[in-house]
Amino acid sequence: MKHLFLCLLLLAAPALRAQANFSILHDLEGRWYQEGRQQATYSEWHFSDDQTLVHQVFSVKCGVTVLLSHAVLHFNQHSATLLGWSDSLYATTPQIYRLLQADADQIIFQNEDTTAQTQQLAWQFSPQGYLMARTNHVETQFHRRAKQEAKKSLLLHFGANVSIMANRDLARDARHYRKGAGLDLSLGFGLHNQGRVGANFELGLSQRQIGVSARWLDGDLAVSRNGMYRNVDFYLAFMPEIAIGKARRFTLSAGLFGTLGRINRFEGSSRAFGWNPELKNPDFDLSKEHGALAGLAWQLPKKLLPIGQPEIYCRGAWGLGKNKVRAVSVGLGFRLK
Repeated sequence: MKHLFLCLLLLAAPALRAQANFSILHDLEGRWYQEGRQQATYSEWHFSDDQTLVHQVFSVKCGVTVLLSHAVLHFNQHSATLLGWSDSLYATTPQIYRLLQADADQIIFQNEDTTAQTQQLAWQFSPQGYLMARTNHVETQFHRRAKQEAKKSLLLHFGANVSIMANRDLARDARHYRKGAGLDLSLGFGLHNQGRVGANFELGLSQRQIGVSARWLDGDLAVSRNGMYRNVDFYLAFMPEIAIGKARRFTLSAGLFGTLGRINRFEGSSRAFGWNPELKNPDFDLSKEHGALAGLAWQLPKKLLPIGQPEIYCRGAWGLGKNKVRAVSVGLGFRLK
């Protein structure tokens, strides 16, 4: 019986080679189950780091959970090694399987021990969501994917930004603007399924500055500005995202943002000519911002920075409608699960 559970365990843990599809590992991450007449058997695995997949097989009978077997898969871009135990206490010598063949539909493993009872293991997805398994060429349809809950995560981003254009037409063209640097800090709450799609709700502070040298008419007033606008925005953003690439290290995101509160300050020369020019306070030249956000993030290997799930991001802000803001930001982010 232990050998049967070990076979089921090994069938559910895919390996990786240079030509294999990295996404297969992530597609199988989570919990699978097989219902029996008297008990349910579960096959569950998760990533302990970027190159290690931990897998367990356990049963539940009369409310009691019993761990049946355990496996650890170590892999990189060129090789993969799977160590499997048929008991929960590592009391036996593990069987070692290596990747023999992989394509879009199936993965086949070969036992390094040519005298072992189980020489070859293979698994394949069916269109109905079942896992078709083969043990020494004997095919079995043994369990299907259980309903998976969305993953929750906290995201912390901090970085620098460059403002390219103010959020209203203060100048006739971009030549009258002077780009200014600022800082970004945000905290987000993310929801992600077991696939590639997710969404983040983000609250943040953005400190921006942009210089302008321009004159314009505002009703009966002739206004002149030559200086630097400095503002701090408290904003809310909604950012759907999708992971791309074999290892899903790249993430594309695009969404909307809006300013909840703002502090404005103008430093420089300010003049207004006409009726009640004192009413034209330069601190109120710029209104709250709203528009679109879009960017790309790259997940760093944990060996470089083993804190959370680090990533480098770059994204831009574009105002919508009469809001003309343009800005670009780059920085470092962490996903805390």
